[in-house]
Amino acid sequence: MKTFLRYKEEWDNRAKLSAPYIFDRLPTGVTYEMLPKASDYFGLLSEKEAEELFSYMVQDKFLSLIPMWDDFALLEPGKPEKIPAYAYSDGMYFWYYRHAYFVKTYRMMMPETFMEHYRKNRNHNSDFTTKGNLELNEKKKAMYKQLNEGDLSFYEMYEEVNPTLLT
Repeated sequence: MKTFLRYKEEWDNRAKLSAPYIFDRLPTGVTYEMLPKASDYFGLLSEKEAEELFSYMVQDKFLSLIPMWDDFALLEPGKPEKIPAYAYSDGMYFWYYRHAYFVKTYRMMMPETFMEHYRKNRNHNSDFTTKGNLELNEKKKAMYKQLNEGDLSFYEMYEEVNPTLLT
């Protein structure tokens, strides 16, 4: 299972959070320089691609058991947003609603390996059972345990944006 790092903009704006102590340090082994800058990936999807990716990310992949609000999603100073902190997975990747929100709101490109995975699996409907959901939550817990121990292999990193690929 893979997941995504927070963005530089979120880290830079963390003082504005209603509970800044929750996000008071970077994950073990992660440096500020490793964080992607979300705005570098804004506008890289067409409206249609963004809508289709958003639908893939939120449809039938609900994983979190406890609804809560995430005000970590502060990409624009002065525009605080509280969005659901629901967790999602397709069995290969794990993400929070904020990632899908950024895709829809900013037409933000996700890491290329995730995009390739999405393109191969976008027509596959997930059929999560309660048992499957519990198994995925266990995989997520194991992943976060290893992340907390400094294993960075679970993070899907962004590649540098190649402007020639965007034309």
